[in-house]
Amino acid sequence: RGERFDVFHAPAYTTPLVIRVGGRDELISVGAFRTVAYDPLSGKEIWHVQYGDGFSNVPGPVYGHGLVFIATGFHQPSLLAVRPGGSGDVTGTRVAWTLRRGVPLTPSPLLVGDELLAASRRSIFVLDRRTLAVKHALENREEWQFTGQLVRAPEGVISIVEHPYNSEIYTHFVHLRPVATG
Repeated sequence: RGERFDVFHAPAYTTPLVIRVGGRDELISVGAFRTVAYDPLSGKEIWHVQYGDGFSNVPGPVYGHGLVFIATGFHQPSLLAVRPGGSGDVTGTRVAWTLRRGVPLTPSPLLVGDELLAASRRSIFVLDRRTLAVKHALENREEWQFTGQLVRAPEGVISIVEHPYNSEIYTHFVHLRPVATG
């Protein structure tokens, strides 16, 4: 018998992602305290990964290069790379790496080639998804905060920013750097 989670006191707000692994579909649902992969036809759990105190999850999962990238939410935010395709509790067996610094609370990560882009309140950074080396970072030296989803566009990667002391969200875009399209 598994642990019970009080879903009314630990909400999550992500959109699930369906991926194809080993000839079967997996619906990846990021939630408070853990992420679960379900069989989308039967609704049965395939595997789950636990991350303790993560809750109010907003960033959606991202899949590529055989990894599901998961931002765990508030309290103790982490970014996990999980190899899908397991069964049961895969916390100790299928987590490829975990990042605990500068992790996004709201915007979903963006995978472009071998680079994983993520935006925290104060910076946007580009990681090599294999080595976790920071390849490029844009530090926000003003009072503006990166709050919007990262979006891939022909002219680069952009994010909406807002001023923390003003109730309006400004439609100002930050061009991080050009990325190859294709």
